[in-house]
Amino acid sequence: MKNTNRFFLTITSLALGWTGYSEAQVKIPANSAKSLENAPASTTTAPPAVSQPAFNSSSAVSRVQQPTTQNPGQKATITTSTQPVKEQMIDGSKVIAIQRVEAKAAPQSVATIKRLSELRRELNIAESASRARIVLPADELFEDEDPVMIDKFSEPVLKQISEYLLLTEKRKITLTSFYAPDQEDGKSLAWGRSLSLIEWFEDQGGLPADSINSGRPAPVESKTQKKFPNVPGERAFQNRIELNLE
Repeated sequence: MKNTNRFFLTITSLALGWTGYSEAQVKIPANSAKSLENAPASTTTAPPAVSQPAFNSSSAVSRVQQPTTQNPGQKATITTSTQPVKEQMIDGSKVIAIQRVEAKAAPQSVATIKRLSELRRELNIAESASRARIVLPADELFEDEDPVMIDKFSEPVLKQISEYLLLTEKRKITLTSFYAPDQEDGKSLAWGRSLSLIEWFEDQGGLPADSINSGRPAPVESKTQKKFPNVPGERAFQNRIELNLE
């Protein structure tokens, strides 16, 4: 029995010793946790660098479609590739700049300036450096029987006006007819007189066609003293025609 117990104890001790040895192999040392905390984080391998296309500030991109080679009987396919296209440099020495410059009018002769001064005085023309205005009594320019037909007695004055319009450097001409607001069909009459006078300037006065623009007729705003009053100081709305030049 003693031998048997010793054997049993010996076997048990060996088993316990083996078990203790196994646990000692698995047990983590006290400083292992600290070692793990201080260990550097694992890193993954960086991806290989991708080469940049050879483009620069003077390059553009062109997408080129190319058919792929296929065996006979197979359907062809098309692939697209991106290629840098270098912009063509401009040679500054070969660039020609074109500038449009309006031709200046030739200076007026002494005789023209003198004649313009005479006409300005005779026709009582109000003129500044950039504008001029000619005021005409409308009722005296047209016949009494036909209020839209030019009176032949007014033609000498109209010829002087035509001469002035041809000599002056102010080429933008606007003709406006003003009518008395208390006159029956005054606006319609003013239109007819404007067109009749413009036509006369072009046909008889020698002005180029479409050189005079017609403004919209307007009513006279205030009364003026009549040229031949029935009573002293008589005032009334009087029809007139204005030529404005710029």
